Amino acid sequence: MKNLNKDEILKKARNENKLGDERDREIFYKSYSFGYRFIIRFFILLTIVAFFQKLFTGKPFADIEVLFFAIWVGILGESIGNYFYTKEKSSLLRLGLVLLAVILTLVNIIIN
Repeated sequence: MKNLNKDEILKKARNENKLGDERDREIFYKSYSFGYRFIIRFFILLTIVAFFQKLFTGKPFADIEVLFFAIWVGILGESIGNYFYTKEKSSLLRLGLVLLAVILTLVNIIIN
């Protein structure tokens, strides 16, 4: 192995850490993942509350279709990222199905 002087070692270490420390990147991605899951679950909860409110009072506090649309758009974003990084056929299939759900929900909102 070639002997590296102090400056070469420091230069190599700086180049390896240009995108940040691995632990910092992991924390960053986990926090975004948690945030995404939290938002999706929150919108699902809002949709359920609006559904039952409509069932019992006849008028929900928000348009249920719009809440569904927000959920589908969130899932679409995750599906795009998943396919972009994995290039798996199953990810592409999921992406296509979610995109179809987004389009159908949007069409339903526009028509109604």
